[in-house]
Formats: sequence, structure tokens, C-alpha cells
Amino acid sequence: MPATRNNIPTIAFRRRSLYTANDIDPGLARPETHARTAAFDVSPEFHIDSYDAGHIPRLLQPRAKHHEAGKKTIAGLSGDIGRYDQPILTSATPP
Repeated sequence: MPATRNNIPTIAFRRRSLYTANDIDPGLARPETHARTAAFDVSPEFHIDSYDAGHIPRLLQPRAKHHEAGKKTIAGLSGDIGRYDQPILTSATPP
């Protein structure tokens, strides 16, 4: 009989780490730097670019593009979009 919680059957999943310490060390040995707003390729399929968030000086909104098997996926992190037309802050640059 399966385990239950509040009379709902539960399934036990074995958790396995996606990365181990052996995966981290090689990455730390190869740091790369890029200009603040420079776009760059992580691999032939994976591209990163960024946009000025506007509300906090020098804060960026990163966007990742992934192309594989004819499928294009875009993911962006924005927090909020900023404040426009403020004399002390730069306006946000929408992606």
C-alpha cells in the first residue's frame, strides 16, 4: 500500500544533485568577463544579452536565448521595469 498524507497517495522521489563539486572546480578555473552591456555566446545554442533596468544605476535586466532543434526559447529577468522620465535615473531599456 502506498504512503499517504491527508489520505492522498504520495510518491517518493529520490533526489539527486544536478551538479557535484567535481563540476564546479573546472568552471571556477575559467572565469570570463564581459563589458557591462555586451552580448555574448555561452555556446553555439545559448546567447546572453542585457538591458538597462533604469531604476537603480548600473542594474541590468539579463535575457537568455536558446536555439535547439529549430526551437527558440527566450527567458528574461526583469524584477520591475523601472521609472521613466526621472531626472536622476536613467529610463529603462525594454528588451
